[in-house]
Amino acid sequence: MEKVHVTTSRILTYGTVLSLLFIVLALIEMVLLKSSIEAYSSVDIIAILNGLFSMNPTDTLYCALLVIIFTPIASLLYLTLFFLTTKDIPMIIFSFTVLCILVSAVIIGLGS
Repeated sequence: MEKVHVTTSRILTYGTVLSLLFIVLALIEMVLLKSSIEAYSSVDIIAILNGLFSMNPTDTLYCALLVIIFTPIASLLYLTLFFLTTKDIPMIIFSFTVLCILVSAVIIGLGS
C-alpha cells in the first residue's frame, strides 16, 4: 500500500511541476515576444497544443491550466486501476464515481 501512496504523490507532484514549468515558459515567451495573454471563448485542445509549439504564450498558459486540471484525474485513474487489480469493491466504486464526476466537470467546463 505504501507504493500506491508514493506513486500517487509522484503523479501529483510531477503534474504540478510540469504546470509550473509551462507557466514560467509562458511568462518568458511574453517577455521575449512582447505580447500579452488573450482570452479564448472556448478551449480547443488541439489548437492549444499546436500553439504550444509555435511559441504562443496564451496557448502555453492554457496548456499549463490543462495539465493542472488533468493531474488529479490521472491520479484518480491510477488509483481506480490499482483498486481494480486488488479487487477492493467499495474503493473501486468510490474512486470510479469521483473519477466520473471530475471527468464530466472537465468536459462540461471545456465545452462552455
